[in-house]
Amino acid sequence: MLASLTSDQQRAAQASPGVLAARAEYERLTDRPSDALADLERAVRLPDATSDMRAAYLWALVDYGSDADLKRALNRWRDSAGRSATLSRPYAAAEMRLNRPVAALEYLRREAVSLSRDPLWLLAYADAQEMAGHADLAWSVRHKVWLQLQQDGAPRAASRNRTAQDAETRADLRGRRVALSRDYASADVSAALLDDLLSTQAAPADLADARRTLLGSVPGLPGDAPESGAQLAQNNRLRDAVAKDVAIAWAVSHESNALAKRWLAQQYAARLARPADAQLTIALADNDLPELERLLAQEHSRLPIADRIDAAIALDQPDRAQQLAFEGLEGAPEDTALHTRVTETALDWPQSIDATVTSHVEHPLDYIEQTLAASRKIAERYMVGVTGVQNFQHSTDITQLVNVPSVDRSLSVYARRQTLDTAFQVTAGRRDALDSFYTFALAAETGRNSPLTLGVRAGRNQVANETQTLQVGGMKDNLIGDFTYRVTERVTVTGSVEADRFYSQARSYIGSGVLSTGEISYRFHTEYPDYTVRVIGTHGGYGASGGADPLISRLIPAANQPAVAGDFLPDTYTQYGLYFGFGNDLLEQYTHRWRPFLDVGILHDSNQGWGPDLSVGLAGTVFGGDHAALFIQHQRVSRLGTPVTLLGARYSWYY
Repeated sequence: MLASLTSDQQRAAQASPGVLAARAEYERLTDRPSDALADLERAVRLPDATSDMRAAYLWALVDYGSDADLKRALNRWRDSAGRSATLSRPYAAAEMRLNRPVAALEYLRREAVSLSRDPLWLLAYADAQEMAGHADLAWSVRHKVWLQLQQDGAPRAASRNRTAQDAETRADLRGRRVALSRDYASADVSAALLDDLLSTQAAPADLADARRTLLGSVPGLPGDAPESGAQLAQNNRLRDAVAKDVAIAWAVSHESNALAKRWLAQQYAARLARPADAQLTIALADNDLPELERLLAQEHSRLPIADRIDAAIALDQPDRAQQLAFEGLEGAPEDTALHTRVTETALDWPQSIDATVTSHVEHPLDYIEQTLAASRKIAERYMVGVTGVQNFQHSTDITQLVNVPSVDRSLSVYARRQTLDTAFQVTAGRRDALDSFYTFALAAETGRNSPLTLGVRAGRNQVANETQTLQVGGMKDNLIGDFTYRVTERVTVTGSVEADRFYSQARSYIGSGVLSTGEISYRFHTEYPDYTVRVIGTHGGYGASGGADPLISRLIPAANQPAVAGDFLPDTYTQYGLYFGFGNDLLEQYTHRWRPFLDVGILHDSNQGWGPDLSVGLAGTVFGGDHAALFIQHQRVSRLGTPVTLLGARYSWYY
């Protein structure tokens, strides 16, 4: 019929909203979504455009339009949406795409009476409730749908008045049934449903028939004729959007990667071509950075907000990830998961002002340590900071330690570059103790985002706390290599080797040593309370191959003079122990709630025998954007050779 029209008649048809909408439907079903969107945009601008055409345009924008175009269309017809059932559903989908589930729920509730038995509507309602932070309610609604699908046998949905759309509805429901089975049925049942869903590689027969009959083989229409269009190559690659999403979720699912929350109750299943969120899931699983960059640049809010945050983190764009998390929380202020993502992205590498006060009881040296620090990001991957430490110290036994300066002060500045996978830091400072001198240190890490992290550090004139006399009057040059191997999410192996050369603060050589440490930890629970069992081992070997100069010898009582190098180095020792605890990271890690933490163990020292080791404390927030902690630590057996007790408080303000 269209082929027989004259040029004037064809121009008139092109100006008809009905013709444009029909051609847009043909283009959608033959995988030309951009052309469909353009025709629908022209149709809704014409005076005779109906509410159905506006709804079709909104659905197309939800899947293929830009955020700006979608927001303009929502604002254009928002008053009509409140009175039109036809527009309520696409408005709900649009609000969910923009990650505004609270607004989407208002539109979904308007359809509650007429669609309360429609499984797709119920699943959309559950998705919105979950995005809004009501996970328990979402679970109960999905459970109701699962029972309904089991009872009905053949899924039922609201009619959409076109054969192709009914076929798409059934395809959606088959896929959602598999997704629901993951939570409400056994693994065998879920696997059987998934196998059945994936057994057909081509498009459903009734959907292919609709493509062949829609407008026929009319010359001049874009794309191939529907006969061949029904057999497009894409149909042989799991074109069903839900099938792809479920297959991917099944393949890459693990404890830290939850099933993506997405909008599946679409009146127009335009994601059948290649679902962008399925592509994003694949790219995240494969760590395909170019594909992640392309999807974030092209798809924008069509992608789930959680996956977009993960993609920004994977692309080493922490500022972008933080912005996405904040924008998502604005649309769903009660979403606990988004609250967590905001916290994680904002505090992954925060700038802060920190203060710590710790009382050290380590007879014969006791001291109060005061620390004040501040850091500031100067670019996305660069931070500078300053740290000041002041020890008010004294000797509690003049038969062992004398002439201790009352104050030991140090001030250091640092610059750090940190990416997702690497870090490099340079630190320089000055210390005023028994003598005054400058300090310098370098540190580097690689593999921060992989199971195996390697680090190396080198320092000159560093604090030597191996013994109390070295801490007061000595220093060391050191080279440290360490690793952290995350075998699984629960099992972690760490180790380090440190080579030291010890000096007095006048740079007179005293001796050397090598310290080796290792630890294996197992977490029974990956979230708080993260009960952890640790096995540790330490060996320190030292040799006094130098001498004692007059400066450091002043610390030794006259009765024990003349001092020798061996008076200042620790004895060679070996330690091993077993520990149990929870919340081990809370001393430094942000937590909104006030939570206790504990680490208790038994330690054996080759020189001192067995002894308990205890660390207990409480951490939380005071004003909201900060972190405070109170703690007590006690070691009956320590490398110093004496019992050690620490009582302290620390505070960090993030800005």
